[in-house]
Amino acid sequence: MNSFEYEKVIVIDNFLTSELADNVYVKIDAEDRWTKMKYKNKNFHYSFSQNEDSELIKNIFLISNLKELIEEITGFSDITFPAVFLSKYEFGDYLSPHNDSDEGREYGFIYNVTRESSIEDGGILHCINENNEYDPILPMYNRLIIFKADKMRNHFVSEVKKQNYKRQSLTGWFNTKKFDNLKKEKTII
Repeated sequence: MNSFEYEKVIVIDNFLTSELADNVYVKIDAEDRWTKMKYKNKNFHYSFSQNEDSELIKNIFLISNLKELIEEITGFSDITFPAVFLSKYEFGDYLSPHNDSDEGREYGFIYNVTRESSIEDGGILHCINENNEYDPILPMYNRLIIFKADKMRNHFVSEVKKQNYKRQSLTGWFNTKKFDNLKKEKTII
């Protein structure tokens, strides 16, 4: 098993059973209450849609057993989720290089429900490695990506190049009980 304390990025394919993955996909794909996020300044640019409906997200956690499965895989118990949202990238959307080590974040995760994906479509997570090269991670269906926020270097999501393409995921951060006790962060789940 990989060490979640020291690895930068862990990718787990076929994370949920097919039935659970399909249930999560249906919930996210049917959602129509998206807020288009557009922001530009000299350091950070992005354009994608986001949904932070906590009841919907709690329902997704309930039907998927996501919290329990992450605890089982990581070996952590009683993890908390200070921030979780649904994200959707469509034609022209992207996220510029950044890291997630601020705001009391310990671990980040992306659970992908994108049905079909290729490098040519865009919407690819790129992790910038120690040599300033890009390591691409496709948003494959039922793929979970976990990373330690303070260990991961800058990363970005490339611009979606394909019309009628949707890169959809459940995205957020989780903390261990020990970390939350130190930070005294509130959690939504």
